Amino acid sequence: MVISASTRNVSSKSIQYQQSDKEQSVEVCRNGLSGEKPKELFEEFKQVADLNTRTENKYVTAVISPPKEYSRDLTLEEWGKLAEDYLKKEGIGKNNQYLVHLHQSTDDKHLHIIANRIDYHGKNQVTSHNIGERASGHAEVLSKERNWKTAQEITGEKKAEIKNVLLEEKGQSRSLGDLVLRMDKRGYVMQISENSKGLNGARIIPKADINMN
Repeated sequence: MVISASTRNVSSKSIQYQQSDKEQSVEVCRNGLSGEKPKELFEEFKQVADLNTRTENKYVTAVISPPKEYSRDLTLEEWGKLAEDYLKKEGIGKNNQYLVHLHQSTDDKHLHIIANRIDYHGKNQVTSHNIGERASGHAEVLSKERNWKTAQEITGEKKAEIKNVLLEEKGQSRSLGDLVLRMDKRGYVMQISENSKGLNGARIIPKADINMN
């Protein structure tokens, strides 16, 4: 699983984007918000954010992307639990506003989160320093809590599988072009890189990992 996060300021356009996703966005959960339209929601966020005049970037925005192997079967309730578990690890809870949507216009389903760093007492609850590194750490912990393979484990398995397939097909190929065709039949796109001196390298991508949209 991959989680990216940062602190920034948002606008009604940020909320509009999160609600859109080619009209395939689904709200998963929220806290401390009653509005429906982007402008209404932003005004509610702003009222609380303005309680703190010292903090510059008053919001946390995050994207949570579980591996396809797990994300395709998650219920909305499970998506919501995933979002709130992450937020809790960042110190965001019942005293903070947040809004979470599931984007599913591509095969890579993922969550978008906007959360107010400022709580109802005007206190900043989230340190911006190393928030991206913390997000990566949270991803590992949340994966293990769900008995999911971590991003590193999945990457390692894919690399080993690609290597084995490449060695099998290389031994039976008559030429580089033949190898490319064989890899294609096995479900891999093999991109050849050349320069003025000839073959420079190759990149092999599982077709399942290519976003056809």
